[in-house]
Amino acid sequence: MEDNEGRINWYPVPSVPRIKADGANSATSYAGYVTALNNRLAQPTDLSIDITGSWDPGTRQVLIQATASTTSALPGSYALFIVLTESQVYYEGTNGIDWHEYTFRDAFPDFNGTPVTFSGEFPQTATAYASFVLPTGDPPHEYRPEFCDIVCFVQETSVTKEVQQAAKVALTELGNTAVDAAPVAPRLGQNFPNPFNPTTTIPVQLADAGDVRLAIVDVTGRRLRTLHDGPLGAGDHALVWDGRDDSGQPVGSGVYLAQLVHAGGRESRRLVLMK
Repeated sequence: MEDNEGRINWYPVPSVPRIKADGANSATSYAGYVTALNNRLAQPTDLSIDITGSWDPGTRQVLIQATASTTSALPGSYALFIVLTESQVYYEGTNGIDWHEYTFRDAFPDFNGTPVTFSGEFPQTATAYASFVLPTGDPPHEYRPEFCDIVCFVQETSVTKEVQQAAKVALTELGNTAVDAAPVAPRLGQNFPNPFNPTTTIPVQLADAGDVRLAIVDVTGRRLRTLHDGPLGAGDHALVWDGRDDSGQPVGSGVYLAQLVHAGGRESRRLVLMK
């Protein structure tokens, strides 16, 4: 709770839900979220972020290393943030929304992040670390690893509060220290072409037959299209999205996520529709 309140006061914002894109552009509706995020994603950057680590489901121990790299100087004061989020969280919000995606759970080392600089010899890297045990919690507020993500981002901290780059990985994708006991999880490949218009192919690989759901969601987590929901045989599969929602209506240009949910967890890939 302290990190949540700290992040709210850091901007500050008078109420939630609210989005800050580029540290300044504010939106209070889900339609506004999409516009603000797409405008930010269109901005070029030399910065890249790599996330590595491990997840042990037996002990619930999580180890994270986030490495930010750039080939050019970034003037200003920056911090590298490591954040734990959880999706499909039920909470009766005052705005009438009960199910929440990418809910802020915790920040490491805290909501201030790890101070970093990018002003020396290039290429230059900066690294932040996190080590924690995923809390169990009490229903309906338990921490469910299959719905948790690790989100890392570099943000200016003193003036513009501009986010230069971000990356995300599903908690369960970090790996299992008991490797020999871990089943081979289904894999979601990167769609091609990407960007695309009007159709794109999404590869899915299953080592064993099982039930999976492949859906298209927008950047707010709202499900737009279900491409498959049910049994799927072992092997390589290619599912096609035609840029339409479940009602057959075409969606607009922007950034979307292909989201694969299976018994072992969940993973996502970013899709860019350009009309």
